[in-house]
Amino acid sequence: MAMTLRLTDEQTEALRRRAEKEGRSMQQIALHAIDDYLARVADDEYTDMLAEKGAQRFADRTSSVRRTEWRSNRGTTTSPTTS
Repeated sequence: MAMTLRLTDEQTEALRRRAEKEGRSMQQIALHAIDDYLARVADDEYTDMLAEKGAQRFADRTSSVRRTEWRSNRGTTTSPTTS
């Protein structure tokens, strides 16, 4: 698919210098940058999904512990100790 990418004069010159320095075309560098960006975004989304699952599991376990503690303490009452 063809696409037009509009760069500022400064961006074009910086890209041209980088391409010349690396012995690659401006297009190769732009495509590589896009591929890197897309991979990073995919990794971020996967990390966010894992974090959400971990947070949910932690919340579920914390809730379960609280229910267990409540059940075991239900019949006992605590009163302040007097000296």
